[in-house]
Amino acid sequence: MVSALDKGAFFHHFKTKEALGVAAANHWTETTGALFAGAPYHVLDNPLDRVLAYLDFRKSIIGGKTFEYTCLVGTMTQEVHDSAPAIRDACAESIFGHAATLEADISSAMRARGIAAEWAAESLARHTQAVLQGAFILAKASGDPDMARESIDHLIRYIELLFDQPRIEAPIRKGDAPMTNREGTPIWYELMTHDPDAAQKFYKRVMGWKFEAMPGGPEVDYRMASAKNGTVAGLMRTPEHAHAMQNMWFVYFGVDDVDASAERVKSLGGRIDIEPTDIPGVGRFAFCSDPQGANFYLMRGRSDEDSTAFAPMKHGHGCWNELVTSDQKSALYFYSKLFGWEHGGAMPMGPAGDYTFINHNGGMIGAVMDAPEKDAKSFWNFAMQVADIDKAKAAVEKAGGTIRMGPTELPDNSGWLIQTEDPQGAKIMFVGERK
Repeated sequence: MVSALDKGAFFHHFKTKEALGVAAANHWTETTGALFAGAPYHVLDNPLDRVLAYLDFRKSIIGGKTFEYTCLVGTMTQEVHDSAPAIRDACAESIFGHAATLEADISSAMRARGIAAEWAAESLARHTQAVLQGAFILAKASGDPDMARESIDHLIRYIELLFDQPRIEAPIRKGDAPMTNREGTPIWYELMTHDPDAAQKFYKRVMGWKFEAMPGGPEVDYRMASAKNGTVAGLMRTPEHAHAMQNMWFVYFGVDDVDASAERVKSLGGRIDIEPTDIPGVGRFAFCSDPQGANFYLMRGRSDEDSTAFAPMKHGHGCWNELVTSDQKSALYFYSKLFGWEHGGAMPMGPAGDYTFINHNGGMIGAVMDAPEKDAKSFWNFAMQVADIDKAKAAVEKAGGTIRMGPTELPDNSGWLIQTEDPQGAKIMFVGERK
């Protein structure tokens, strides 16, 4: 009876097994397309770095059971390439369509390096997929995901040689250059936005920031935001191949050794989305996710000066770092082990749970709170200090932003808070006095 019901349900939705296979391939294309469109490797400015970071990302998601990281359409192609042409064609559209997403960056990297070769961007993009599909076969045959990771490492080395441009010009390791910011201190904030011109106008009006373009050539649109007391944040255009990513603020935490800290992230259950990478003249970074999915950067700068990005009570600077998470206890354990942060007490908020404060090096840098929705993605939220909260509220509204909450008076006469979204939808908070 169960078998009959299953068969009936199957034919109710799909007239043939081939139709089911085509539907499965199309669903795979849609699902993985969204995953890669929102992946963090798109944030890099250099097109070759984006290609290499794409491969780092592919390597980083290899793990767990074989079916969880191998390619469904690649497996289906091997099984039915002669017997089911419709399924084969749907799988081919998925594989070649994904390869095509790399072509623009490969072409840009070729132009930037003056490469006029017999091979084309399209063929190299297809080759990346050939290596990946072969890597998955080796992993299946051996039962060892390291076989797939090894193949990707070789592919990365091949592309670096092909472009005669190793990514890391001078790896930064512990002891290379002074960095006076303590481990785990917020040292930089960064907004990724689809409309940097509109964002710049908004934050200039609300914060009074001055903006300066960061040198890097015509392909780079990165703007440095400064208050009177120093630089605070960066503003960058969302790459055209990452339009699925929402406009969002990110934080960089200073560390002494990016590579060692990245390994610690992984050992604590987090994920490295972009492996440790050098930014020439700036420093070394890695892009990470905590075990609940909140993104953050690790950073070791080349400068021997303290960062001024996080400077509570200084107008125009970051003053609060708030983690909205699906699991407070696990998140607090992760960051305490990673950065040495300490529990700074908690303020009960009724059904919303505790608002747990974070202490670091003798000061309070932020808090952790429960996500309002059970299945909501964990994320970092930030507050910037302003001189007058009512003027800031008026500026937000006049500049096209949205007031989500406030002004709300903070405990201990520490000011007033408004929660907002900028005109492009990025969440940001402001704290200031009422005159």
